[in-house]
Amino acid sequence: MCAAQRIRTLRMSRGWSLLDQARALREVARRLRMPTVAQARLSTIQRTIARWENDGVRPGERYQLLLAHVYADQRGTTALGPGSDFDQLMTVFAMYGIEPLRISELRGLVADALTSGARGLLAFLSPNLTASLMPTLADPSRTDDELIAQLRAAVAGLNGRIGAVPFVRLQIGLVPIIESCRTLAAGPVPGELREQLLAISSTACLLAARLAFETYDAPSSTGFYSEALAAADRLPDPWHRALVRTSQTMVVLYSTGDLDQAQAIASEAVRDSRRGRSALVRARAYALQAEMSARANDIRRAFTALHAASHVVDRADPEDPAPGSFDAGRLQGFDGLCHLYAGNPAKAESQFTDSASTLQRPRDAVQRGVVLADGAMARIRLDEPAAAVQLLHECVDLTASTRGRVVAQRIREARFALGPWRDERFVAELDDHMHSTLIA
Repeated sequence: MCAAQRIRTLRMSRGWSLLDQARALREVARRLRMPTVAQARLSTIQRTIARWENDGVRPGERYQLLLAHVYADQRGTTALGPGSDFDQLMTVFAMYGIEPLRISELRGLVADALTSGARGLLAFLSPNLTASLMPTLADPSRTDDELIAQLRAAVAGLNGRIGAVPFVRLQIGLVPIIESCRTLAAGPVPGELREQLLAISSTACLLAARLAFETYDAPSSTGFYSEALAAADRLPDPWHRALVRTSQTMVVLYSTGDLDQAQAIASEAVRDSRRGRSALVRARAYALQAEMSARANDIRRAFTALHAASHVVDRADPEDPAPGSFDAGRLQGFDGLCHLYAGNPAKAESQFTDSASTLQRPRDAVQRGVVLADGAMARIRLDEPAAAVQLLHECVDLTASTRGRVVAQRIREARFALGPWRDERFVAELDDHMHSTLIA
């Protein structure tokens, strides 16, 4: 019996119609605060179930978690052992080709959530943080320096996994952190710790907004950005707000295509950053303003903003309050893009090459993919299509591992630009690579 037949048999063993299962999945999604499914039409969820059962399409990671929760509940009790519906579901997942590590992770997540309460869903958090959170959520006045440090480290840890761990898994890890910050911030947290808690909350919501964008969940992304800005507004230093705006600039551009709105947000980021302590955030804001200006064909303003970014980043304090938010290597990528729009692909290609050489950490994988794709576009304009395709092959592999949305769009743009060479063997090989790696 194949996976599709087994997952259908499992549903029918409960006497469920497609509608019954859709309702169960949506209810769990609401409980776990997963808006994409929680707000979906039942008919949409039914069609998704039908694809699992009729077309052999394996459930995506979001639905894997929801199915695991649904089948762990057996007539009102939690049943995870051998022979249970949950255990059979894990067997079905293996038949779909889901990796053993992922199945093991699902077992652990669901077991923790159902035996320790909803906050057991702390996917990437230490047991020490869970132990610290539980009593403090009941009495926020017990918030202390140690818990704040643990929360900050947890968010930084999730942020550091971008490019190495699928976006949906990172979202799952962020949910309880954001919920905990909300609960604590609404209570009597000691005054000297409240600002630190708000900063953590703003950073966590900013990261959640970015992840929601990457998973094509626009409503959640918009909501998380609003929450990140609301927390940042309660902080005395406006660099927090500027940091949120820099991220929001790119998300608005790529999710809506509204360049005017993206430019306006970038300008707000610059204004806030000028009043803030973080030189790195200020440099990042200027760099984004430069890109938006270049895209709008305002080349003079673009290079003025680039000059400002370079001046700031060269003089950044080693003790900057936003370490890692920007650096000279990333600035070279923006510099290259502005030269590309200005009609100087040779200078652009040089800058992209230098930028890519600095982006070597797993955390840099998404940005490296963007820079390499832009470098490919520069080579195409230099009439070096074969060299461009070499870069795009690496971009395809990076996109397959990170699922970066912006990189995928840049690859499509570069492939379109390769149209005049469509009959060349190297383009056909790229198409095969894209199909086998990203589509199949």
